Amino acid sequence: MALHLMLEDAPTAVQDGWAGLDETLPRLPGHPDDYDWDMAGEVLFQDHDILELFDVEMDGVEDPDSEHNRAMGIGDYRPQAWFRTFLNMDPRDGRRTFRR
Repeated sequence: MALHLMLEDAPTAVQDGWAGLDETLPRLPGHPDDYDWDMAGEVLFQDHDILELFDVEMDGVEDPDSEHNRAMGIGDYRPQAWFRTFLNMDPRDGRRTFRR
């Protein structure tokens, strides 16, 4: 969800100059897709189902037993399931350390 919110605010942040990109991007080679925020949303997410949680008319959609959830195949978005690995992804090796 945090990434959704960042991409929502990114165009304004860049336009207003408070994203810090004025110092960073000139040092990198340019690309036609720079600042293509819609494409970023397409490649960074498996889907956008999480946004259903913020639609008042979809109240209860987080429950995998709800009719709308089953129809869309959303899955379990209740808090106890937030940190489970997607079924099409390998879980992170628990023995691997985190970078600091």
